[in-house]
Amino acid sequence: MQKTAQTLLALTFLASTALIVSTGITEEEHGTKKSTRPIPYDPEYVKECGACHIAYPPKLLPTASWEKLMSDLTNHFGENAELDSAIQTRLTTYLQKSSKPSKSTKQEPLVRISEQRWFTKDHKEIKTKIAKSDKETIKLSSCNTCHPNAARGSFEEDEINIPGIGRWED
Repeated sequence: MQKTAQTLLALTFLASTALIVSTGITEEEHGTKKSTRPIPYDPEYVKECGACHIAYPPKLLPTASWEKLMSDLTNHFGENAELDSAIQTRLTTYLQKSSKPSKSTKQEPLVRISEQRWFTKDHKEIKTKIAKSDKETIKLSSCNTCHPNAARGSFEEDEINIPGIGRWED
């Protein structure tokens, strides 16, 4: 009976993991190259972090940034996002393993995705267009405003639809 329960639990875990897999971000710099490589999300990460905002794909920040972010959840961008210590430790480990390696630098790690060098480069033209549009509607920290499949980890250019501006054309 116990073996059947363990088998059922293992199958349930595999099935739920398969449902959470998405496509989109490449191993290369974020979104600069098309890919269909799956991105597995930890269900607890989606539950805890996705309760307030999209569960950002771990590869959007380097490991050191996730470590800094997870080290002070009582001040998570002005909010208290404190977690049970066991959950916080588990999610920190997940983010460390799933993020891109940090480059060796003496600078303090940036915790805002919108401050990452790749992000500012990729969104340079968009900032100019937003300046002429509705700044209240478009916030660069809300990926899903323009990237409708951001929660699934997809940031492909052909999916971009900027409110008040329309589809992205390069």
